[in-house]
Amino acid sequence: MNRSVGVLKSFTGTVMVDRGNGFKVAQVGMKLKAGDKISVIGEGSARFVYSGEAPLNVVSSMTATVCSRQVEAAPSTSIDPTVGVAAMLGVTAATAAVISTTQGKSTTTILPVSP
Repeated sequence: MNRSVGVLKSFTGTVMVDRGNGFKVAQVGMKLKAGDKISVIGEGSARFVYSGEAPLNVVSSMTATVCSRQVEAAPSTSIDPTVGVAAMLGVTAATAAVISTTQGKSTTTILPVSP
């Protein structure tokens, strides 16, 4: 489908649009078609309005795919890289704590694991 289904009306913060050839900086007034992606990087928001006037609001740290009809649009969350870094630091700290408390003793240590 090559025709636009709406327009990017406004945004705050850093917003990128992928029209099938990689993410580029968004511009207010961009006409987008089905399959295009709108991504808000970090804090901010974007407001896309379909031709039928129904909005698609994309919020902080989220990416949404523009669908052919507004009722199909469903944003998908993306993971903020800081969450992954924090998780790695937590695992490292827990491992260090287990090593330091065993002090070379041959014991079995059970670490709780979150589901």
